[in-house]
Amino acid sequence: MLAALLPSWRLRGMAWAPRTGTQLEFGRALRQMPGQVESQDSALAERDYLGQVRPSAIKEAPSLPFQRQAEQLTDDNLRWTARARFGTYKFFGFVALDAGRIARFTPAGERLIHGPRPHEVFLRQLLKWQYPDHQHRGQRYPPDQFSLFPFRAVAELIGELDGLTKEEMGLFCFTMRRMEEVPAVAEAIMHFRQTWGRVRGRVKRRQLAQQLLSAQRRELAAAGLRVAASMDDYADALARYLRYTRLYSARGARLVVASGREDDVDALLANPQVPFADYNDREAFYAHYGAAGTPRLPWEHPQQLQRTIHRLEERIATLQRREFLLRTGQAPRFGEPTGSRDDLPVPALPLQPLLIDFGDAAPETEVDTLWRKIDTLQGEAARLEVAIDTVEARTPERLAAALRQYEPIVARRVIDPPTFLEWNTWRVFVSFNHAREIRPYLQLDSDLQPLGPAPGNGPDLVVTFDDYLLVVEVTLRRGADQRQHESRPVTRHVLDIQRNAQPRPVLALFLAPSIHSDTATDFFVALKYRVIKREQIAVIPLRIAQFIKIMQPFASADSATPPDPATSLRALCEEFIAACLAAETGEEWLERIDEVVVGWRSSLRGDDAEDAAPLPTLRPQPLFDATPALPR
Repeated sequence: MLAALLPSWRLRGMAWAPRTGTQLEFGRALRQMPGQVESQDSALAERDYLGQVRPSAIKEAPSLPFQRQAEQLTDDNLRWTARARFGTYKFFGFVALDAGRIARFTPAGERLIHGPRPHEVFLRQLLKWQYPDHQHRGQRYPPDQFSLFPFRAVAELIGELDGLTKEEMGLFCFTMRRMEEVPAVAEAIMHFRQTWGRVRGRVKRRQLAQQLLSAQRRELAAAGLRVAASMDDYADALARYLRYTRLYSARGARLVVASGREDDVDALLANPQVPFADYNDREAFYAHYGAAGTPRLPWEHPQQLQRTIHRLEERIATLQRREFLLRTGQAPRFGEPTGSRDDLPVPALPLQPLLIDFGDAAPETEVDTLWRKIDTLQGEAARLEVAIDTVEARTPERLAAALRQYEPIVARRVIDPPTFLEWNTWRVFVSFNHAREIRPYLQLDSDLQPLGPAPGNGPDLVVTFDDYLLVVEVTLRRGADQRQHESRPVTRHVLDIQRNAQPRPVLALFLAPSIHSDTATDFFVALKYRVIKREQIAVIPLRIAQFIKIMQPFASADSATPPDPATSLRALCEEFIAACLAAETGEEWLERIDEVVVGWRSSLRGDDAEDAAPLPTLRPQPLFDATPALPR
């Protein structure tokens, strides 16, 4: 069961990177309850979508997250699943086989599950990750060719090049063999960027990447090595693992050092690392690799922790002032000119009780006590940042920027496109600024960038209006697997929310680059014929391009914008439902949906108004880089 919590790890050819079998960072999965996929018994994990997560019906016995690998278990798929899941635990040193071939948690694995700050436990394992290692015993990564710390090598490249794109990680990082190669790889990436910038078009850029990868294969084949056929999955997974450490964040297409963590990364890289030489000795290797407290991180000293506390207090005071000014209308929001508001008097803001007496901890204070203070302060800072950003984002300009951002996400030119699709859709509804509450279920980092997608046992987003709820589900899947992975879970999520939201009606939007006919048929049948628990489940399938057309009028100060956007959006959804009830098939419903969108746009903007720009022609913008930076 435990092995199912982790992404699978497949080492193919020379690639040394992870390939995920789920969308979850494994550290998060280990600590998050309830399960990651839809349970047959929703009472085991009943969630109040209008409030907080309710206690599990099984009380003190938490349900372990799992992911179904097949509808029926067979000897073959059971062996594959166990091997794939257990391999990830073992790879990072969280479990090891004892002399009797029994899998046991290492101290690092125990701390990951039961201890605080699992992201730092994982960071230590990444720092110890080396080639050659015991798991391959020099067979795949022989010591005469490999002497590499992958995390350190990638960290040095990110620092040197101001970030790395997914293409750059896939083409250059996974073929490094020795730490001495890092400067040459950095130079090669800079040359690649110049060439990449001169090439226009997705197809031509893909051809350029394939040519480069083929050249690397030929070069390494001469040394008796081979490179995996595709690096895309490896690059996606590596980016997720780096972000999970909280040292790195995504900025559009690049993975960069998170704001405020530059000194921490520099301190990590300042100390040279020496490969663990006795990797062929199983007990010695896992005593080293599975240790929970090594290596010691630079910021774990009491003096450094106290300085961190002081910095957080100062930051929170600044954030509290900014939040107060925005909430009382004394500070300009995004897109508003600065002016006389800056001169308005502001009353002194007392620090909240949780901040009192945190400043001057004595030198002999236990490290754990200092960490508890830091965790509390970081939580308060995160709350304030989300509150501030939510207020500042409520402008037509920010809504227009979010709508433009769909194009690079759909084209997969960002780090972790599925997660960024959820994140950007949340930003759209925040900027829409007509909801009572907007509840995303994805994780955010300290830069308010997405860390990982919403858990699989719930919706991606719930938007609460005064008289209805709007559930939003998104996916980048386009083909026949769209129905298999999306239609049944989505309808169950909406049904669960309907039961908790009574008497408030629940509507749902399903957004994807394209809607497969099988998916549309499932939603059509669930809505028109009430085949699930005899309840009408209104899930409206929309192409992302259609959703952009619907939201664009709200991104303009034009007088044609509906006077009551929330009511207008509900009326539009009810038109979609009426179109379903009038249709004979799911495919006919899709055609009618397109007609409804065109008619609704025409009624708002006039018959001769310019239509929304096609999705491929929208100009991508930086991810809200225009937002005024908060002092840290």
